[in-house]
Amino acid sequence: RISAEESRRPPAPTKGAQRKAALQAEKKVAAEMRKRLQQEDQLRSLKERAQLALKEASKTRDEAEAEAISVKAQHLAHAQVEARFLAEAFAQEEAAKVKAELEEYTQCRMDELVKVEAELKANIVIEAEAVKATAEIEARHTREQAENLKAKAESEIQSLKTRTQIECRVIKARAEMEVRDLKASIEVDRMAKFEYE
Repeated sequence: RISAEESRRPPAPTKGAQRKAALQAEKKVAAEMRKRLQQEDQLRSLKERAQLALKEASKTRDEAEAEAISVKAQHLAHAQVEARFLAEAFAQEEAAKVKAELEEYTQCRMDELVKVEAELKANIVIEAEAVKATAEIEARHTREQAENLKAKAESEIQSLKTRTQIECRVIKARAEMEVRDLKASIEVDRMAKFEYE
């Protein structure tokens, strides 16, 4: 029988619940990855726009130099440097931000995986202990049944031996009685024949 303590033990999570939790975790991972990809696309677009701005500034500077307008060329050169500086600063800032977010996400994902692994191991241990306890109970019950059957068989065999011995004695006594009766009958016949002669 299962003890009261074992009956109060909470049931182990089913494989279906574990699979559902795993699917939810994978969906969460996919959503986070889509978010990171969108951020990377935005950063790449910003870099392209910055490069385009640099090209435009370079083109304008070349035109200014061709026209020999030194003042305008100086302004354009200054704008080009400023644009490059701003683009590089923005790109570096965004890259650092994306890197930090990716590192944070990776760490969170690792923590979640460790937690899921620990829960799975704990569930496996609980299920194994439950199976072991059930097997021990069934084995004990089987041994008890075997012992009961053995005792019953031995009792029936002993009873059969006793009945057989009694029947043998009864048969033997009847046979001896019949032999005595037969001998007496033979003796009577012999005496009667002797007297007749």
